[in-house]
Amino acid sequence: MLVQSYIQRWEIECNHRDEKAILGVAEGQVRSPEAVSRLPQLQVAAYSLLLLASLLSSGFQRTAEYLPLPKWRRRAARPSLQDLLNLLRDQIFARGLDAPAASFDDFAAATSPSTLKPSKLPLAADTLATFAA
Repeated sequence: MLVQSYIQRWEIECNHRDEKAILGVAEGQVRSPEAVSRLPQLQVAAYSLLLLASLLSSGFQRTAEYLPLPKWRRRAARPSLQDLLNLLRDQIFARGLDAPAASFDDFAAATSPSTLKPSKLPLAADTLATFAA
């Protein structure tokens, strides 16, 4: 019972270390006072969702999808947060390469109403000289 409690506590400590060191919880640079309390909550929620997705997809085992481990960490059973982030980046970039390139050719024609004011003429050289003086 004592050993099981220690192991569970150790996992919590590793989660706190990963949240602070890798995700930068409590180091956010935000502008509003509301965001100061909301940003760590968002970061921890995103971290929890990433761990939950990892557990649902492959459990606590490392699969062949992960990058190979360094020599000093060959016996790691569960993926670390860095492993999960690398796998997520790999999947996002792989999906982006297979997707067709975005085309914005029809964007202006589809969204511009026909009742727009005519565009203003560019400023004359003497007007620009007046602004500069």
